[in-house]
Amino acid sequence: MTFKEGIIKLSIFIALGAVLAACGSNPAQNMSPEEIGQNLGYSSVIPVENVPAPATFTLDAVNSRTAVMGGRFGVRYLIVFGHNCPEAGFDGTYDTTATAGQLDGEDSIIIDSTYCRISEIYVLE
Repeated sequence: MTFKEGIIKLSIFIALGAVLAACGSNPAQNMSPEEIGQNLGYSSVIPVENVPAPATFTLDAVNSRTAVMGGRFGVRYLIVFGHNCPEAGFDGTYDTTATAGQLDGEDSIIIDSTYCRISEIYVLE
């Protein structure tokens, strides 16, 4: 690796670290779903009543009150919990209280035996 390539990689690494630090200090807990969606790079955040077949989806924490659920065909959902759910920073393993293949605002996501009650669901586009 040449000196120039090393400097470029180091600069990128430092810039990425600064962005991550800024995100970490951002009070995302107080952000609206629309602001969270915008910060994640989505142009619209649309409220929905339910999510189909959640058992096959991935789940990534945004903060202790929100997570992004990835579904079929690349659809992403923003899940807002009714209370802080620090367990949302898990390793992608979860269960739900969903019945009949639908996850809605009456359900919870279960992470390590903790029930994280859902208050709102949005489609991210």
